[in-house]
This record gives sequence, structure tokens and C-alpha cells, in this order.
Amino acid sequence: MRKGLPAIHPPIRSATDSRSMSSSAGKSEDTAWYGNLVSWIRNQGGEIHTALDLEVVDESSRGIKSTDEIDEGSILIRLPAKLALDGSRLPTTYEVKDDSSDDNGVTGKRMASPWLRCLTSLLTESATARDNSPKKAGEDAINFAPYLSSLPQSYDTLMDESSWSDEDVSAFLAGTALGTVVTEERKQDMMKQRYKVSIMPYLQHIGLLAKDSNGDSNGDSNGASNGDSN
Repeated sequence: MRKGLPAIHPPIRSATDSRSMSSSAGKSEDTAWYGNLVSWIRNQGGEIHTALDLEVVDESSRGIKSTDEIDEGSILIRLPAKLALDGSRLPTTYEVKDDSSDDNGVTGKRMASPWLRCLTSLLTESATARDNSPKKAGEDAINFAPYLSSLPQSYDTLMDESSWSDEDVSAFLAGTALGTVVTEERKQDMMKQRYKVSIMPYLQHIGLLAKDSNGDSNGDSNGASNGDSN
């Protein structure tokens, strides 16, 4: 039988490699989420090839490796559509108030982009898991906690000044279109404006935010703003 992907063997470490020995227990605890995620996917009808395992390079880099030979044509990963947090069940339109009107001004309708609905679906499941709230009647009783626990707890993004300072942008992106866009958007505080204009009204529309929320919090708004503005 033809073989496809060759086995990827971990590097051989000497007995004197104290770093590997001392950190093995902590690493096992830190990656427990992977086993929980695999079990969750399989219990939901998905597939994860038994030869696949987690490979952690460092706290910011991780991937999947093969621990054995895999036959050509084998299914490596198959996820049921029901596990996709794509926001397909969320409203496609929402009301926004005209900023030029008074408190009793008219509202208009705006289309919610696939990105915004996908993001909102993730935030909805996060709120459900955080509050341990039961699912509403008629909804699929899927607990996304194993998936949510697998997500990185921190990440770098150009829009986050704690990851990329103005000095970093100037030093590494000077003269590029990307550097120009990032610099101008920071000057005009465009990230917060996108959140207030497009994202916050939708979160209020579906009940994730109170109607009187002013959008000045630094919580989900920052993470929610790194993308499409609709």
C-alpha cells in the first residue's frame, strides 16, 4: 500500500536537556485543551486522524504534526457544519441611528456582513459559556466551551498599539501602503469609530449589549474592531 505523509519524529534530546524535563509537566497541563478539543469534535460527529498531534513551538506558535505514516487519501480533519460559528442564524440586517438626528431621530437599516455575524456568533457563545447560560428552547444544545478554551489567549495585531507601537510601525513599515494606513487610522482613532458605528449597534440589536451602552469599554470592542467595518 502506498504511503502518503511520512512520519514526523520529534528531535532526540539528550538526558542533560533540563529545560525539556523541567517543563514537561507544565506543558502537559497547558495543552490539555487539545485532547478536550479532539474528543469534542469526535463526539459531535467529526474526525481527527489518530496520527495527528499537537506541536507547540513556543507560547505564540503551535501547529499539527504527524506522529506516524498516513495513507495517501486519508481524511485528516473533518468538521460537521454544525460546529461552524458562521453567524448564519443571526439577523442579516440591523437598525442604526442617524448621528445627525436628535434622540427621536429616524433610524435606518444596515446589512450585517458575514464577518460581523461570524464575530457576533463567537461573542454569543463566549457569553453563554462565561455565564453558564442554558440554550434557548429549540436551539441545538452544543457546548462550545472546548473550542473556546483552545483559542489563543493573546495575539499580535497591527491595530493594537501594545503589540506594535508607533515607533515599530515607523521603523518596520515606513514607506509601505500598510504602514500609511495603520498610521492614519491610529491618528483618527478609526478602530473605535468602526466599533461605535457598525459593530456596537449590531451587538445591541441582538441583545449582547445594553441599548444605552456608549461603546467606550476597552473589552470586546478592541478585538471586535480588527476587521470589516460592516
